[in-house]
Amino acid sequence: MHRILVSVVTLMSIVVSAQPVSIDYDTFCAQNEQERIRTFNVVSAETRAELIRTRITRWLDANSARLSLEQVAMIRENIAFVTADAYREETRSAFQARAKELEQRTAALFTYEEMRQALTIHGDCVVVK
Repeated sequence: MHRILVSVVTLMSIVVSAQPVSIDYDTFCAQNEQERIRTFNVVSAETRAELIRTRITRWLDANSARLSLEQVAMIRENIAFVTADAYREETRSAFQARAKELEQRTAALFTYEEMRQALTIHGDCVVVK
């Protein structure tokens, strides 16, 4: 009986943790990198897209004064590219070739570190004051 109870509790925790959660960008950023990765992997495609769009937009706002017009346009193109369909399993493959091409064009204008900071969940969070 104890094993069954433990199994049911374990199964319930797996089901609960598998449910997509919603989180705002500032709460997401308050997490350490490992927590952000875990959270990103369980939120909905819509939430993933919103987190990344918010990140890129904030990075652009914080850095636009030093960027060229071409760089600003490229960052805006990256923002427009980030949609929920890019994160849905059933539509992700359609985005992969375009994502690779966009990444190559972006890399021609930005350093690896700038791209990491602006476009991924691994960079430093930009906090709006």
